[in-house]
Amino acid sequence: MKIGRKEIGLIVLAVLLVVAVVYIVNDRMEEARVQREYGIYQTGLSNGYGAAFSEIIEATTTCQAVPLNYENTTVEIVAVDCLNQAS
Repeated sequence: MKIGRKEIGLIVLAVLLVVAVVYIVNDRMEEARVQREYGIYQTGLSNGYGAAFSEIIEATTTCQAVPLNYENTTVEIVAVDCLNQAS
């Protein structure tokens, strides 16, 4: 049985089609993975900010100065209501 040029051409096209489909599916899966990881990152970031603000608010309700540190800077905050009570 001899394979002619037409059959070889069809085989080559079929292989190229399979390679293209695999590439596209892989690309879509990678994009979905990146989007999922980005969503997880955003959720964690939001939860972190929420937790930080919650702790700051809770700490300032004691009417004591609360130190906040960022890099080489430290500031102390006090609730305005506590300043009004002291007046």
